[in-house]
Amino acid sequence: MPTQPPIGFALVSHRDPDNILRLLRALNRVFDDPPVSIHHDFSQSPLDLCGFGANVAQVERRYKTGWGTIGTALAMVGAIEHLMDRSDAPRWFYLVTGHCYPVLPADKALAVLDSSGCDVFMEQDRFYPTPTDHPRREEWCERYVYPIARLKFPSRRGGWGYRHVVLRHSARRCPFSGDFSCRAGSAHITGNAAAASALTDGFRNRDFVRWYAKRPLVEESSFQTILGNSPGLRLHDGDLRFIVWPDPRTEPDEKRPKTLRASDAQAIAESNAHFARKFLPGESDDLIELIDNELLRR
Repeated sequence: MPTQPPIGFALVSHRDPDNILRLLRALNRVFDDPPVSIHHDFSQSPLDLCGFGANVAQVERRYKTGWGTIGTALAMVGAIEHLMDRSDAPRWFYLVTGHCYPVLPADKALAVLDSSGCDVFMEQDRFYPTPTDHPRREEWCERYVYPIARLKFPSRRGGWGYRHVVLRHSARRCPFSGDFSCRAGSAHITGNAAAASALTDGFRNRDFVRWYAKRPLVEESSFQTILGNSPGLRLHDGDLRFIVWPDPRTEPDEKRPKTLRASDAQAIAESNAHFARKFLPGESDDLIELIDNELLRR
């Protein structure tokens, strides 16, 4: 009977195909040809997976993806479900994108996972209905809790137009309660079969998916809400990723992580992260060379 692979990857991508191929080569090299299930949005860029072995498989069902959309969340869940339904399903999965890269050797990463006593590694904060003093509570409530109405407005050019308006400070009809709290955090999760099953089961709830369908940054609340409310699931509060977010005090309009460069190598080494993001072609090449030659050989 074949040995179950210890680690596998659910990969979701949409552009920068050279970056994706470089990531796949790194995963094969560092994790010894692990099972990889990839959902790629071919409507946004081509991707040729010829040359990779049977360990790299494409998710059959396709979703139209975009930054923070329900399509992206469904593609992520679909990739996890595909991976964990395979005959070579791993004990642990990492959810990654084409802009991620490993920064810790496989044996050290596996030692952390297996000794943790947890089912899922994930950043998550419960903010509704309690606590009331969370610093981002109102921002997150506007994103995920308050209803959205489609209202009719007179157009400047004549006639009528429509806008989606958040009904602030109203939580009527929302699916959240004291027994099913709304949560938020990072979308880059790591988990085992129990976590994968809870997540895919949660996304089979059509009312839940419909509620999030028009929300921004869907994967930064829907995953956390499902997994954080799953009975018996053991959570580790941390996502094992190194990410540099913009400072909201100096860059209030910038919501995406900063591109990593060679100057970030020391901070990555000191972080004990398993993966880092985001890497872009050209801008991150020197950093990837440092990671390959130093961090992944520790």
